Amino acid sequence: MISSYAFAFYINISYQQSRDIIFRLLAALVGIVVAVVMRTIVATWGVRCSFTALYRKRVNRANVASLAVETVNIGLGIISAVVRAIKCAVIPLLFVGRIDVPIFANGLPIQDEIPWAVRI
Repeated sequence: MISSYAFAFYINISYQQSRDIIFRLLAALVGIVVAVVMRTIVATWGVRCSFTALYRKRVNRANVASLAVETVNIGLGIISAVVRAIKCAVIPLLFVGRIDVPIFANGLPIQDEIPWAVRI
């Protein structure tokens, strides 16, 4: 079964029209996996160290573990906001002299994929 997935992945990579879509999906998948793994490691550490069933045997550690999970969530949110802000600042700088292309037009080399509504 894994070989059939690998074969389908290879066919889609080698096909010119689907290569960009596959790479975007792969990049999104890697980002999601990294975020989930970071959060899971922190949450597992907190649960293993401070809980027995539904009882908090170490209240202070449980509070610190909850705080750590929230800190990871805030950190990931800040990182994604900063990356989007940098992308949205770099695009106009690269195309400052071009009047034939809108600033957020489709097909530019650097795009912010989320705000489809603000694209011209």
